Amino acid sequence: MKLYSIILGIGILLPAAAWAGNRLYAVPLQKDVPAYRNETRKLYEKPAFVLDEKTRYVVKETGKALLRIGDNAGNEGWVEKSAIKTISENSSFTYDPADVSTWLENPQPFMVFGPDFADQTPIVLERSFADALRINVDHETVSRQASAR
Repeated sequence: MKLYSIILGIGILLPAAAWAGNRLYAVPLQKDVPAYRNETRKLYEKPAFVLDEKTRYVVKETGKALLRIGDNAGNEGWVEKSAIKTISENSSFTYDPADVSTWLENPQPFMVFGPDFADQTPIVLERSFADALRINVDHETVSRQASAR
């Protein structure tokens, strides 16, 4: 009887684990994709909610031409398969390349004022730290270089 229980337990757990690992997600292909409460829409039924392009929705049930999806806020609805793209849990998102440029637009001294610093004067750093940041330099080396100048 114990062996039968173990085999039955394994027979139930393995398919459940395989199903849990293959969870499907839905991503809208266009803006303003409506999700309806019922699989068979009523006449003039208004959407329960509209899908956001940046949100990944969990596929809860599949129909012939529709998918029942849900989000983290608890919204659920039926969406046409042609309006969304389904991806597996293991899929990753790719993003378009973007140029990121940063520079100091205001090369003026920067001060943080606090209640204890009302009578302090600002300092101006005239040294560039760009070279020191490019290589791994420890505190002792910097102190030696500074005292040699």
